[in-house]
Amino acid sequence: MTIRPDPLSLEIGAGKSSTVDILVEDVTDLYGFEFEITFDPAVLEVVDADPGKEGVQIGAGDFLSPDWTLENTVDNDNGTIAYALCQLNPSPPQSGDGVLATIIWRGKVMGTSPITFTHVLLAGRDGIPIPADTQDGQITVEEPSIKLTKEADPTVVNPSDAVDYTIQVENTGNPDLTNVTVDDHLVGCTLSGPSGDDGDGVLEPGETWTYSCSITAGEDDIENTATVEATDEAGETVSDSDTATVQVKPLPTITSLSPDSATAGDPAFTLTVNGANFVSGSTVHWDGAARTTTFVSRTQLTADITAADIATVGTANVTVVNPAPGGGTSNALPFETTEFGPITPSIYVYLPLVSKNAGFHRHIYLPLILNND
Repeated sequence: MTIRPDPLSLEIGAGKSSTVDILVEDVTDLYGFEFEITFDPAVLEVVDADPGKEGVQIGAGDFLSPDWTLENTVDNDNGTIAYALCQLNPSPPQSGDGVLATIIWRGKVMGTSPITFTHVLLAGRDGIPIPADTQDGQITVEEPSIKLTKEADPTVVNPSDAVDYTIQVENTGNPDLTNVTVDDHLVGCTLSGPSGDDGDGVLEPGETWTYSCSITAGEDDIENTATVEATDEAGETVSDSDTATVQVKPLPTITSLSPDSATAGDPAFTLTVNGANFVSGSTVHWDGAARTTTFVSRTQLTADITAADIATVGTANVTVVNPAPGGGTSNALPFETTEFGPITPSIYVYLPLVSKNAGFHRHIYLPLILNND
């Protein structure tokens, strides 16, 4: 002879209610009983079967006549139920299978609660106990939930750089989810996947599916949201979304150098670099080697050029490098180191000089150079 919940295992949604019977099987001449049950009050609560009475009650079954209810108390704070009932004459004893009580359970949060008998006593009309076994049950509160995470790599780029996106969808609830649909309307993003599906098309609790796509960055920052929708076994729809942002930083540009040339052997000097998209941390490079740089503004930098840099004749390429993330190297402008300094235009004036020698005159012209300063 057994007393147990019916059904032994039940799934209900959070905020939803369902009834469980307390069933006795194969009993002979039952006249009264009492039982105590414990449950997890964080997951479940008992719905009052008789709001007209003080406290929370469970309902009487139909196996015995509810002539005398000795106890009917529910403690939803501590998760206990105590119920005792006895028939009175002339009600006859009952044999076989039947429902002793009904309990209306309501799910509170996702989780599983054991339904455990901590005390059971069955008795005949004469008060003699009837031996009985118990079988415990459990109730799972199902709460469908889904989480979408979208990530970009890298998050800071230059125009025309590649950006890789990864979208992960996880079943964070406890019922299975189907009809999983992921949308991402980013131009150029064609999703591939999912990986992680075991082939049944069901996103099971704790399972994660991964989607991916790649795009080429344009000139503007990229901010895009991906969404997911799915349905549980009861037809309830769950959804989530996440946004990834990519910062696009333009490359530095050089428009002019001042000065743009020097004479071999000149002393060290300060080079002014004019352009655009300079940042604090931008570095002037001389033939690929960094030089001590001062940030003046978004359009101007100065750099210390050593005497060794212009010791010999040649051409150096000057570039600007912005720091990562999203850094990059500018276009190059040439700096000429020449053998002679800049030629200064001159005016030649010839002055006549008269010489008397051997009885005749001779005119000699001497040049006078006037620099055009």
